[in-house]
Amino acid sequence: MIFLSFFVVVLLAFLSACTPSAPELKAPPQEIIWEPQAPFRGQKKVEIPAEAKALGHFAKGQSLLGQGEFNQALTEFEAAVQADPSNSFLRFRLATLYLRKGDLKKALEETEEASRLDPKGVDNHLLLAGLYSSMGEESKAVREYEETLRLDPNNQEALLYLGALHLKLGDYEKATKNLNQLLTLNPSSVLGHYYLGRVRAKSQLYLAAEESYRKALELNPKSEAVLMELALVYELEGKTEAAIQTYKRLLQGNPKNAWATKRLGELYVGQSKLNEALGQFQKLEDIEADPREARTKIGLIYYEKGDFERAASEFN
Repeated sequence: MIFLSFFVVVLLAFLSACTPSAPELKAPPQEIIWEPQAPFRGQKKVEIPAEAKALGHFAKGQSLLGQGEFNQALTEFEAAVQADPSNSFLRFRLATLYLRKGDLKKALEETEEASRLDPKGVDNHLLLAGLYSSMGEESKAVREYEETLRLDPNNQEALLYLGALHLKLGDYEKATKNLNQLLTLNPSSVLGHYYLGRVRAKSQLYLAAEESYRKALELNPKSEAVLMELALVYELEGKTEAAIQTYKRLLQGNPKNAWATKRLGELYVGQSKLNEALGQFQKLEDIEADPREARTKIGLIYYEKGDFERAASEFN
């Protein structure tokens, strides 16, 4: 036991002698400048991913739009596309801003590229079709609307606008097919009934056109466009009194509608109701920026009534 205790004491003394003493801590020399980045010198700089940069610009652009700062927002969206040029959504969003600005050329360029990057993007084809149509390239517009419907057969916007485009191009059969399909999906589509009414009127199916316009008016009783078209159909059918009542209804909602005022006056002339006609053309004189036509008609009515002095004053 005494030997073992002696051995332990000797061993501890030996180990203590082998342990180096702790260095004395000193302040760094004054000429050394502390740089937090020093440990990372020589390493590759961390790059922010393109997607993150684009997202930052996009978020800032959205915020600026909300504040009404359109031009600054546009700059941010352009920067977002520059940061991530392969992002079809960013290009589509930028295209909508160019469209809002009225720059159709740039809007078309961005939408075409968005469609190339994402050929299955329904919104890309729909916007592209609208741009082509606005720029008078109807065949390309038809192609894009049809592609939209291939991807989304029940797309109501595509059915409506393709039907309207076929109407413009004179293909009433295709227009009718598109619009009927739309109304099957959405019987409450005012524009669907309106355009179908126009197709039927152009096809001289006047009774059917009346039906379409009346359905549109049930959904929107104050629609000036529908009331105007219905009144014209009544005129084509020789239903003068129905046309007069329809024009009156339109003018109740908008007394300054020049076209309805003029047509009502002309219908009164056809019925030899000169006082009523005179009243309408006098209103028209106040509505139109150039009242010469209205004054001529007023003069003719005075002439017809035998008031030559007042007729002469209107002609001069």
